[in-house]
Amino acid sequence: MEQRRDVPFNSLPLEPGEVIRWEAWEPSFHRFSYYAVVVTDRAVYLYSRLFTSFARWRRVALRDVVSAEFVPSWFMPKLILLHRTGKAVLRTPPDTGDAAKIDREQLREAADVIRSIIGGT
Repeated sequence: MEQRRDVPFNSLPLEPGEVIRWEAWEPSFHRFSYYAVVVTDRAVYLYSRLFTSFARWRRVALRDVVSAEFVPSWFMPKLILLHRTGKAVLRTPPDTGDAAKIDREQLREAADVIRSIIGGT
């Protein structure tokens, strides 16, 4: 899968030779914020722009990921990555409509993809 060139993917700090295996984002225009998740052959990248322009990509090496969990919520679902040095949490923007349904589907799939790569269930 080739790296996208649109925002926020244009600032994704991939290492040389790193290959994207899966990606998702939900840029709903009405929320003024968005998130993105990218899974590569080496890492999980989390991006969250919630009501600020000071957003950046967070990188968690796959070799350090212990578990990936989707936490459903009717308002702000989240993806939790437990890793060797702590926890990374990606919350989606507040919403209860169709965008929230997409959020839940994408975060559930992200957790499944990450677990399949690290060998979890």
